[in-house]
Amino acid sequence: MTYAGSPDWSPASAVVTRTLVGCYQLSLAVVPAGAGAISGPSGSCNAGTGFFGGTPVSVVIQPNQGYVFDHWLEDGSTLRTRSYAVGEGSQSATAIMRADCVDVRFTTAEQVDLGTLRSLGGHVDVSPPNCPGRTDVERDPDCGTVFVWVGRAFFIWVSIYNLFVVSIFWQLNVDLFSPEQGKRLFGFIAAGATIGAIVGAAVTASLARYVSPMILLLGAAVLLELAVFAVGRLSRLSTTLHRQPATTAANEERPIGGGILSGITRAFGSRYLVNVSLFLLLFAITSTVLYFQQAGIVSRSFTDRGAQTAFFATVDLLVNILTLAIQLFLTGRIVLWLGVGLALAFLPALTILGFGALSAAPTLGAIAAFQVVRRAGDYAIARPTREVLFTVVPREDRYKAKSFIDTFVYRLGDQVGAWGVAGFRALGAGAAELALIAIPIAFLWLLNALWLGRRQEKMAEARAAAAE
Repeated sequence: MTYAGSPDWSPASAVVTRTLVGCYQLSLAVVPAGAGAISGPSGSCNAGTGFFGGTPVSVVIQPNQGYVFDHWLEDGSTLRTRSYAVGEGSQSATAIMRADCVDVRFTTAEQVDLGTLRSLGGHVDVSPPNCPGRTDVERDPDCGTVFVWVGRAFFIWVSIYNLFVVSIFWQLNVDLFSPEQGKRLFGFIAAGATIGAIVGAAVTASLARYVSPMILLLGAAVLLELAVFAVGRLSRLSTTLHRQPATTAANEERPIGGGILSGITRAFGSRYLVNVSLFLLLFAITSTVLYFQQAGIVSRSFTDRGAQTAFFATVDLLVNILTLAIQLFLTGRIVLWLGVGLALAFLPALTILGFGALSAAPTLGAIAAFQVVRRAGDYAIARPTREVLFTVVPREDRYKAKSFIDTFVYRLGDQVGAWGVAGFRALGAGAAELALIAIPIAFLWLLNALWLGRRQEKMAEARAAAAE
């Protein structure tokens, strides 16, 4: 209470200020400041600055020009409207924004930013031309025209090409090597991909600031040509077909034939291949669930994009190091010691344990450890072992059904996982609930892996007996 009057308490005026019990404050903030404005209802107590407990409140973020809304700091939600009931204590709603711009940098007549794209033309055309906190891109008639859609189309093409070229490469391997050879050698072959990922990332990071993107792209094209010559050499050096009986070898080298839909029909016409498809589908679903789990936990743990990037880079580095060590020294031994079934079951079993840990403690440390071990286990053990499954099927299945499974079924699993996560989140499931939902899926995946292992061993024995 404040009093205004004479010391002897003569008639005067008094102003009494009090805070109502059960009236809670709501703090609104935008990061970075000035990137947008949050609107919401007026308060119901304390002169419109607070709300009574239990009052439903909805706030909406409106981005300013040059920014887009990213997520709410408190729960990681990416919806622009945030609704909740005011509870005990003060509450906050903090909107995290990011710049909506194309970052383009030029040196003389060529651009050096690998994140965008580039076609020669008569002027620089960037939309929007200004980024918050950055100067406008200089317009030079000698520079190229920046077509954003060219870069996007190139990115999509590279993504599809990478998916198919890896599948075709492993088709050749399973066609050239016997099941026993695959168990011993596929881990070493996969190590080449890991070394390439490490060296490629290091070379690109070192040269990106000093070498034109055109030169880097030409270098990538040269490496692809060298890979083509290496594959041709591999097919000529293979002695697998020459060790088979003459009739079998003749059948193996005969043109595959079949129709354009043979890959689909044969994938669904074989009980063995249906289970191989199920294995990859369940793997993709659990991977997508884990991806969204990681995205949510990381966004809540780091508000700075640079810190998030550093975290992902550290995880990738640890994955590559662990994967390479296992591929070089343990993969072949693990498959030979445990057999195909137990080697395939390793990743589902690890996934059950990992999601169990996340359901109990959905923390940054838990997600990082789970991602490192799971991804390394996939690249070093599950992927080479999965390729062994195709060494016992007919040649047409290796080239046609395998392509369908490696591409369509895999991407279908991605989409099913994304739809599932969105659906369960709409029903109110949080990080712990999503982890619990993924556990029975991983258990079904485990049973599928064990069945595939037993079936592959039987088919390999029958194939060996027929070749004698």
